[in-house]
Amino acid sequence: MQRHLGQVALIVVMCAVLVGVLSIAPLAVSAQGGGPNLLVDGNFEASPPWPLQDGAGDMYIAPGWQAYYLESAPSYVPVPSNCSDTPIRPACYWMRPRFNSVDAAAFSNRVHSGLLAQKYFSDGRMHEAGLMQRVTGLKPAPPCVFQSLCRRGNALTPTLAARTASAPTSPATCT
Repeated sequence: MQRHLGQVALIVVMCAVLVGVLSIAPLAVSAQGGGPNLLVDGNFEASPPWPLQDGAGDMYIAPGWQAYYLESAPSYVPVPSNCSDTPIRPACYWMRPRFNSVDAAAFSNRVHSGLLAQKYFSDGRMHEAGLMQRVTGLKPAPPCVFQSLCRRGNALTPTLAARTASAPTSPATCT
């Protein structure tokens, strides 16, 4: 039961990261009250093949975005019982995820809107990762809500997650 709760908690954390990063795209079109889109390829619609990151042949990242990930499991992730051999083999339960584009024509259940989306996955193992983009030129603004779809494994029904965030209160903090 405790192991199951740990896995559920990790999935919730991964969805929260996804909410914070991928969900900027739908809102970007109306960034700053109808101003210019401040994100590079904020809707993930740039034509593939996308650029490779870190020289890895399985990390195709949408232009303007950067993947982040942990190469090894952090100390707060418990070793699953099926991987607790001595010595412990982290590759049994943890890996750097793969990143790639996904096409709505081939996988309509994986693309919320538009023709493409960014996906990352770890073949039945855990990971902690996401996408980010540094944005400059923001002005102080009231809080807004970012939304993203988070799909666990091959689930057909995605989970809509939302997070409220604010622009910095001082332009000096925008980097």
